Amino acid sequence: MDLMKKFVAFAGQDCTIILLSGEAAYYDALSNLKKLHNVSIHLIGLANSFSPKLVQIADNTFILNNGVLKPIKSTGSPSYFISVKNYPSSISIKQVMGELNGLAIGSIGNSAILYDCLICIGFPTLFNAEKAVEKLNGSEYHGNILKVDLIPDSPLDEILQYIDPSVTVQAKSNNEVKQLTFIEMKNSNEAVDIGKIIKFCIACTSQSGSQCILSKESYLWIVFSCKSDAQNFLPKVKIMYPDAVISEPPIGLTLDSLENSYFVESCEEIATDEVPSCLISLHGSDDTDWKIFFRYNANFIAPLLYYKPTKWSLLYNLFEKLYDLGAKKVICDGNLYCAHFDSASDYQDAFEKLRSRYLEPLESVYAAETRKKRVTMKMNRYSGIPWCFNEKLNLSCLVVKIESQLHDFFMEISKSTLGNRECIFIKSIPGEIWIAFPDELICKDSEKTVKGFSASLKLENNVSMAKPSKELLESINFRDLAGDAYDLAFLSSQLGSLSTITRPHIIERIRMQRMQEFNGSVFHFTVHGKFSNRWFLHALPLEIIIKIFVKFSKVIPLAATASYDKVHFMYNSWHEAHAASHFIDNLRHAEVPYFKEFDGTGPVEEQQLDCLIISEYYIINDKRKVLDKIVQNKSMVDKLDSNSSTVHSTTDIEVKLDEEMKMKLQYLFVIKTHSGFKFTSEMITIVKMNLIQMDCPVYIEFVDKIWVAFDDLEKGKKAKARIDHIKFKMLHEYEDDFYVGVLMESIQKSPSNVTKMLANKLMNPVTSAKNIYLNSDAYPLGHFNYSYRKAVEMSTSRYCRLNGSVPS
Repeated sequence: MDLMKKFVAFAGQDCTIILLSGEAAYYDALSNLKKLHNVSIHLIGLANSFSPKLVQIADNTFILNNGVLKPIKSTGSPSYFISVKNYPSSISIKQVMGELNGLAIGSIGNSAILYDCLICIGFPTLFNAEKAVEKLNGSEYHGNILKVDLIPDSPLDEILQYIDPSVTVQAKSNNEVKQLTFIEMKNSNEAVDIGKIIKFCIACTSQSGSQCILSKESYLWIVFSCKSDAQNFLPKVKIMYPDAVISEPPIGLTLDSLENSYFVESCEEIATDEVPSCLISLHGSDDTDWKIFFRYNANFIAPLLYYKPTKWSLLYNLFEKLYDLGAKKVICDGNLYCAHFDSASDYQDAFEKLRSRYLEPLESVYAAETRKKRVTMKMNRYSGIPWCFNEKLNLSCLVVKIESQLHDFFMEISKSTLGNRECIFIKSIPGEIWIAFPDELICKDSEKTVKGFSASLKLENNVSMAKPSKELLESINFRDLAGDAYDLAFLSSQLGSLSTITRPHIIERIRMQRMQEFNGSVFHFTVHGKFSNRWFLHALPLEIIIKIFVKFSKVIPLAATASYDKVHFMYNSWHEAHAASHFIDNLRHAEVPYFKEFDGTGPVEEQQLDCLIISEYYIINDKRKVLDKIVQNKSMVDKLDSNSSTVHSTTDIEVKLDEEMKMKLQYLFVIKTHSGFKFTSEMITIVKMNLIQMDCPVYIEFVDKIWVAFDDLEKGKKAKARIDHIKFKMLHEYEDDFYVGVLMESIQKSPSNVTKMLANKLMNPVTSAKNIYLNSDAYPLGHFNYSYRKAVEMSTSRYCRLNGSVPS
């Protein structure tokens, strides 16, 4: 065992171990090596001498018989498939399929099946399938040069996974082979008794192997693994649906799942619930498992011609929209995406708010109970993080071979730099570091940055690209996450009452700081540069510039002001300002190539701003209030109107208004918005800041208005003149931005409870405690999921090109 470990440590990732034994004692050691290092395992032994456990994890198994080494075909259900074409037509197709199945080392026995003119062959692992493509593509077979490809994640791939290779075809003749065959039915306005059709499908399962149902818009297909079985079944379908026919394969089944609108389900799954997903609307979950399922809407009209989501971006956006509603895990399972909730109340709350969460291009769908159970089993393999990483996400990795003493340093600089380059995780294993990205384009673009790290450590030729194994993906933990994947996992953990992630001390400090009486000072810093659009003639609107920096700052600000050479951000607490400043200052120019110049941030300061020179404030209209839910009691925050003042009447205040008090409350004003839009807490703070600078004696918030009293009419008029000039521009991730004006009106008399509250505040002033600032690590304290590349009209490929042209 130790010798194998030493060999792997020397040979590195993706090496091969040939074991001349079939003893089960090797299972644990080999299983761990396969999981951590993606080791290929080849077993060689005598007939019937293999442990079944070893055969399960082996890539290839061979029997030594009379001096001849013969491969044993894998058994079980295939997960990956290759397609073969350009095979000779002069030879029996049955012979060709059998021989190619045999030549495809590592394939599952009896898995070859015809689809149109392609021979499809199944494999248990992606590694085996890729090796077969590498060996067979371009090879000569009976005088023909074979063309072999890996079948992508597509409807064809899903259909093939439902075909059971262990079921023997009951052929009409010796020459019949397994061949995907489709019975087509138009799903018109006439009622189709799907339940009866499905029962017929199940009845035929023992004769024809597994089938599935394929659907798209107004069409429905029953898919068989043998043409003769489809022919036998067709008359039964015609009894219920006379127009049913055996059709040519539907067009586009080999396209990526994101590029088509087909939906595939097994007959077994549908039979559990009697009707297919495509014909049922979403309904509530059962009493023990709370999941909402989604699928990609292929008819989605992209906001930009070059916009194309990745599977990771769809999964990420799904969790980003639902994590504050209680979603705990998300997974991509074939053409379905699933969000899991831990309680019925969170599930119900999320279900009711789906329409307001901008989930396009995902749409909610019904899933059969069997599919739910399968997804639950897969999700249960993951713990500690919300992301259920699997090979279906098609992530791309940079693999860095590095000595153990440099691991920690390399991990630190990688996470601090690659987080803004859409890095998802950075996994350290003995001798290597795996760095994951959403796709090959972004991965390739980041390769030069990683090679720069290596060069600084005097390491050469140690960076390559590879696909992560299933075992490596399932081993990712919270410490491995990077960038936005880490941010959302952290924020989600802090929202939970039983968080497994330690709560940073700054959360409590922010809570204490927010409880203090506002004294007119805010915490602020300035971002410097030249922010006009470097690559286009037109200038970026100031609100887009602000949104881009809020996206990168990982904190929702109190407010902002902006020009094309500086952006000023204000915050409720020093810790929020410190975190935002840290994340923005760590940006490199290469990560914001659309700005002419980016010079970083100035220091964080606490002081009263000169409101005389500021009349327009930009407010992120954050209705989700994630940080508020974290620092306060979550259940209480959920009950508050996020677009309204939280101050309520105190009816039991007993205040005696003597002459002196009446003089102090002689001139009354009420501040409200022009449009009837309710004040947000951020707007109220800005108005307070202006009132304090105008020496306003007292003010309160009540019933979505701010009530103000002066003892001097001229002071009141001056305050009114300033307040009337304030404009707020409310900024959003997806909705249109809009302006809200403020109006301060003189009133002769206020409601009695308002007068009592004003008098009580005058008689019992609250003083603010002295703030103590302690340096601490910066944590993400909010999330603004702004599509900044769409805003600057820049595709990922263009961003990567510009990124490469800008000096670091």
